[in-house]
Amino acid sequence: MLAWLTPNRAAVAAWLSPCLSIYSRSSSLFTCIIMNNHEWCDMASQTCITLPNTFCWTRFGVEAGQDVNVIFARKERERSANGGIFLWGIGNSVLPSLPYLLRTASVPQAIFSPILSKPRQIDVAPGAVAIWTRARTADGCGWTLPAGSMVTSHAGRATGQHYALVCRSDRRLSLSNDTPQFRMSELANLRTGRPIGASQVTAIVRSGYSGRESGPVYRAAMMVELAAPYIIALQAPIVVATEGLARLEADIAVRSAWENAIDTAPKGQQYDLFV
Repeated sequence: MLAWLTPNRAAVAAWLSPCLSIYSRSSSLFTCIIMNNHEWCDMASQTCITLPNTFCWTRFGVEAGQDVNVIFARKERERSANGGIFLWGIGNSVLPSLPYLLRTASVPQAIFSPILSKPRQIDVAPGAVAIWTRARTADGCGWTLPAGSMVTSHAGRATGQHYALVCRSDRRLSLSNDTPQFRMSELANLRTGRPIGASQVTAIVRSGYSGRESGPVYRAAMMVELAAPYIIALQAPIVVATEGLARLEADIAVRSAWENAIDTAPKGQQYDLFV
């Protein structure tokens, strides 16, 4: 019955009983993790998945006035319309670490984890939202953004830089509480070998059990592939005032700003806008 449970996996008995116990009380899929080698097993399909040795780790939460469920629903529509490709905005650059990831992973992966801290007021109710309209790749070349995509941020970033991960998934995007967990202390920056800083919302990391059971515990809520060009730098934002608007009104204002830009574009000129 448990032929997939190899002797090495069975030897780690501490995780098996609680996982089976939780699984038996749940009608949904439950996955669990073996913390010392970053492996978790799916009880329903009787398969095991190993955390990549190197990957891009990003933490997500409320952004540009939209909650997580709204953002993921929008990303799923984007993925479905673009053959599995969707863009995920990030606030800090990991471009210098990209070559290290590509050298160590034939198919680079991105793992998404919920942010544990309370969202900032500027993310919950920004006074203005930036819609990013153009992009360039790590080597400085212009890159045409996929149709039907939207990357926004609070407008404070419009005077600086914003970036996006180019992600690919053949499966519908979904989040679950029944997902594997790991500690931040088990990860290190791939390029420098230094520990992950609390302010590093996105980082390219290597995994490896550190022997320390300290620090916050995160769950790997979703894993997808990174697709070429993997990470892009965003440019030319359109800023939309949203101060004083209700959430729905703000969303409509942002959408209308994009539609107006498209409607007024000169004939024959391509506008590479996230929508």
